[in-house]
Amino acid sequence: MTRYDSTTSVEEPTPGSSFDTETTETDPLVEAGLQAPASAGHAAEGAVGVGIQQADHGRELAAEGIDKVARAARRLSTDMEADQPQIAGVALAAADQADKAARYLRETDARQVIGNVEDAARKQPLIFLGGAFLLGMAASRLVKAAGRGHPR
Repeated sequence: MTRYDSTTSVEEPTPGSSFDTETTETDPLVEAGLQAPASAGHAAEGAVGVGIQQADHGRELAAEGIDKVARAARRLSTDMEADQPQIAGVALAAADQADKAARYLRETDARQVIGNVEDAARKQPLIFLGGAFLLGMAASRLVKAAGRGHPR
C-alpha cells in the first residue's frame, strides 16, 4: 500500500508539456478535430451538389420521355380523328398536358421542382399519395413492358 504525506512532491508542469497553457503549438489531433466540422460541411455540400446534378439530368431525361409520349398521343389523335373523334380529342388533350409537363421540367431546375412537390404534398397529401401510387403503377408497367422485348 502506498502512503502519501505532506512531503511528497507534485510534479510541476514544464514548458511544452500537456499542462502548459501558454504553448502556441497546436496538437495535431485537436487541429483535426477543429477542422472536421468544416470538412464534413464541404463534403455534404459536394454530395448535395452531385445529387442536384443527377436530379437535373433525370429531369431532362423525363422531359424527353414526356415529349415522346406527347408525340405518340398526337399521332394517335390524328389516326383516330376520322373514326373516333372523342378518343382523338382525349388523346390530343393528353398530348397538350404532356407538352406542358415537359415544358415545366425544362424550365424549372431540380431544387424548384423538389420545393413545388413538397408544397403540393403538404397542401393535399391524399392527392399526392394517390398520384404517387398511380405514377408507380405506370412506371412498373413501362418497366415490365420494356423488359419483355419485341419478338422479331
